[in-house]
Amino acid sequence: MVYTGKPSRGCQTCKTRRIRCDEVRPSCGNCRKSGRTCPGFPDEFDLIFRNENAAVARRTKRAASKQKASPTTSSSSPSTESSQQSPQQSANQEINSLPVVKQTTSNEPPEFRVLPQENALQAFFAWRGPSLPQGLHFSIEAQATAFFFRNFVLPPQQKECERGFFDILLPYFNETPEASPLHLATHAVSLAVLGNYPGRAQLMREAARFYGQALQKAQLALKDPAQAKSDETLLTIMMFVLYETLHNANYSITAWAHHIDGAVTLTKLRGRQQLEQPKSRKLFQAVRAMMLTNAMQRCEPVEEFPGVPGWTIQEENPANRLTVISMGLPALRSRVRALMSNKVRGNRIEEAWSLIAAARKVDSDLQEWANSLSDNWAHRTIAYTTEMPTDVRTAERWIGPVHAYADVWTSHIWNDYRITRVFTLSIIMACCSVISPKSTDLSVKALLANAHFISQGLIDDLCASVPFHMSFDLQNRVIQADQDREAAEALGGFLLVWHVFVAANVECIPEHQRAWLQGRLLHIGREFGLSHAQMLGMAERHILMHGDTPNLQAPNFSMVDPTTVGYSDLPPTMGAIGAGHFFTTAEVGQRGQQWQRQWHGRVDEVMGGEETTEEARPQAPQMEKVTVQV
Repeated sequence: MVYTGKPSRGCQTCKTRRIRCDEVRPSCGNCRKSGRTCPGFPDEFDLIFRNENAAVARRTKRAASKQKASPTTSSSSPSTESSQQSPQQSANQEINSLPVVKQTTSNEPPEFRVLPQENALQAFFAWRGPSLPQGLHFSIEAQATAFFFRNFVLPPQQKECERGFFDILLPYFNETPEASPLHLATHAVSLAVLGNYPGRAQLMREAARFYGQALQKAQLALKDPAQAKSDETLLTIMMFVLYETLHNANYSITAWAHHIDGAVTLTKLRGRQQLEQPKSRKLFQAVRAMMLTNAMQRCEPVEEFPGVPGWTIQEENPANRLTVISMGLPALRSRVRALMSNKVRGNRIEEAWSLIAAARKVDSDLQEWANSLSDNWAHRTIAYTTEMPTDVRTAERWIGPVHAYADVWTSHIWNDYRITRVFTLSIIMACCSVISPKSTDLSVKALLANAHFISQGLIDDLCASVPFHMSFDLQNRVIQADQDREAAEALGGFLLVWHVFVAANVECIPEHQRAWLQGRLLHIGREFGLSHAQMLGMAERHILMHGDTPNLQAPNFSMVDPTTVGYSDLPPTMGAIGAGHFFTTAEVGQRGQQWQRQWHGRVDEVMGGEETTEEARPQAPQMEKVTVQV
């Protein structure tokens, strides 16, 4: 039983007729239209791993017969040498995605290794022995791990986007023994990934078993001073973090945070020496990013790293520079929480202005980061939606453009930037509500309007990236790498959970847009086998305004006429106009009038150019009050 490529999820009737199945359950559209009885749909997991024992045996026998027919002399020509290859080598050349098996005399499972090939990480099994055994058997954890490496451990297309630890997981996995904590933790994560398929709860139980074994061995490793400082031990702890992200137990959020705390402690224990090796430096950067998320969730300042440079290192790529810029945000969130809870000692107004200045400095740094990126980071507009969907909760696209990126990792970093700016701007909006909740101070209202304006544009751009994440056909790179369709879309959806959840909880966006974002979350859960509890749990591990941190609700800030205050809520297609800029009151007022003219002009165009009265004209989305949530 091995992984044999992407399965077809269509019904058997459509497969027989060789037509595309729309996979509508319980009966597909093609069967309904033709009056046929739809036979239903196969189990996806069973399709992923099909029994290929006979096929492997035939290929190996064919390779062995070729070897017997070829001469064996010491002065063989290149062609003769090729024909003298072992059955393993011949079969490996013929079917590089299938296992090559040799005889084993022990009852223990053969050692499992994952090998890289070209740009994609082609996961397959390598066994040792002279011939194919009678009863070929692949353990469930080996199947799951092969699928995980093949479809989820695909490094970013450009080095500038590398920030995690997946690109070094493969070599460390191959360098450590089969029963090592890292192997056990990787098996646990891989089984948890496949355990998300509906009706596969037994895989989650198996994942929990491997997770428990990995925890026990990791505890033993931590007692050894040398092993405790090793890359393998730190990488194992980070796989524990990933496992808890996929798990939906009640205790999982606490365990997730504890594992991050443990990784931070180990990183500080390893000192500056870890920065001397490239792999160790990547682990350092990955732990730093996880630590930032955890600190933001708790509204606690980031722990200091021993040494003068602290958590900053030289020659950071853009993805890691974004993390460094964001390192001060947890401390600002801690201060604003105290401000909103009336726990500030001294003048609250002065503290609010101080926080605004600090937040604007971070926001300026974020804008500078975005402006410094190379053309490789740019997106392409591949489609445009001009009409509001009939049912926003089921629509695949929101109003406006659809953006395509080099890969989902590039889009993921961009969405990190957008959400980081949204949180930075939310600090400004919260402080504005403290300074002048009811007055007509135009400077404060312009500050609030600008923050709201830019936040809308950032979320619009995030919405434009969602179809790219969730559609295999839009991702050229995974198509070229021959990845599994469902796995590629599952990875894209997984990378969206945090960002979409945050965006859906921003108070200042139109309700239709919020409903669309919530619908996308439900779609991710429905299509990729994530339960509602699991969706919320995954989001809470990343969400920066929820989890252990209470919501900070600022007083409602009423907005008056946009031509007076210089602000009006923007239609989603217009929000990106202000992204990355700070406008004066007059400029915002002019842009507010401009979008109103464009909005009404677009309505007239859709209605065929007929003149419409104000009563009959569809209205742009409006917001009477802004509720700031930090």
